[in-house]
Amino acid sequence: MTAPPGGVRPAWYALAGGGWRDYVTLFHPPYTAWHLSYVVIGGCLAPVVAWGRLGAAVAAFALAVGIGAHALDELRGRPLRTQIPDPVLVGLAAGSIAAACAIGIVGATTFRLWLVLLVPVGLFLVLAYNLELARGRFHTDLWFGLAWGGFPVVCGYAAVAGEIGVAAILAAAFAVLHSLAQRVLSSHVRHVRRRAVAVRGEIELDDGTTEPLDAARLIAQQLVGLAPHPLQRLPATSLALLHVLPERLVDLSLVTAARWRTPLEPVHHVRVEAQRELLLDRTVKQAPLGAGPVGHLRDVPQIDLVIRKSRQRLKLRRFTHLLGTLSFHGSWPFAR
Repeated sequence: MTAPPGGVRPAWYALAGGGWRDYVTLFHPPYTAWHLSYVVIGGCLAPVVAWGRLGAAVAAFALAVGIGAHALDELRGRPLRTQIPDPVLVGLAAGSIAAACAIGIVGATTFRLWLVLLVPVGLFLVLAYNLELARGRFHTDLWFGLAWGGFPVVCGYAAVAGEIGVAAILAAAFAVLHSLAQRVLSSHVRHVRRRAVAVRGEIELDDGTTEPLDAARLIAQQLVGLAPHPLQRLPATSLALLHVLPERLVDLSLVTAARWRTPLEPVHHVRVEAQRELLLDRTVKQAPLGAGPVGHLRDVPQIDLVIRKSRQRLKLRRFTHLLGTLSFHGSWPFAR
C-alpha cells in the first residue's frame, strides 16, 4: 500500500482510515447515490410509477453497486487504502451481489418474467468490470458508462413499466454520455490520488519567479467539476431554511402563539396568493354558492363575503339568517 502524496486522500469524500470509517468510504456515498439516481430517473419515466417496484430496483442496485462492486474493486490493489480484511471484502461482495440477484429474480417472477434476463446481464457487468476480466477489456470508460450509467436507467424503467420504451433508450444514452464526461474529469484525479507516491516540481514564470507544484495543485482544476456545489457543503439545517423562510413578511394575526395557548380564532383578510413556482399555479375551478349546511360554526355569529373578480369588488351584505344554508368546501380550521 503506497502512501498518499502530501497527505492527499484517495477520494475527496474518503474519511480517515480505520474502523467504521473504512466501510463508509468503501460505499462511495456520492457516487453510489449518483448511480442510484439513474435507476430513479428510469423508473420515473414510466407512464405510471410503481413506487414499490422502483424501490426494490434501487435496493438491488445499492447492494450490487454500492457494496458488491466497490468491495471487488477494493480487493484489486486497495485503491481506497482501507484496512478491511480480504475475507470480509469477499463476503460483502458475494452476499450483496447474491441478494441483488435474488431481488431481481423475485421481482421478475411476480411482475414480468422476461425481466429475469436483466439479472445475468447485471451480474456479468459487475464481475467483468470490477474484476477486469478478459485482460481488462471490459474495464474501460465506455463499459463504465454502459454498466453504471445506461444499464441502471433501463433497469429502472423496465422494473416499473414492464417494458423498454423509447424514453428509456434516450435516457440511457444521456446517462452513458454523462458518465463518460465524469470519467474525463475524474481519471487524472484518481491517477494522482491513488497511484502517485510523490509529486515534485515547480512552475517557472516569465518574471523569473517560481511556484511549487504538488499533488493538490496538479488536480485542483479537475476538482472544480468533481467537488460538490458550495450549497451542498452547508449543513442540512441551513439548506432546510432555504425552503422554510418566507419571501415576504407574515401577518402576525395568522400565527398562533402555542406557548401562550392562544385559542384558534377566525381573522380577517386571509388569502392565498399562488406564485408561479408553487404547486397552486394552476387553473382553480370556482365553486358556486349552493344549498348546504355549514357545520361546526360554534361561536361564529356572522360571515362577511367579499367577491373579487376581474378587478371588480362586490361586498355582499351580512348573512346572519342564512348561516345554515350556505355551502362551503372544507371544514372550519378552528372547529373542534
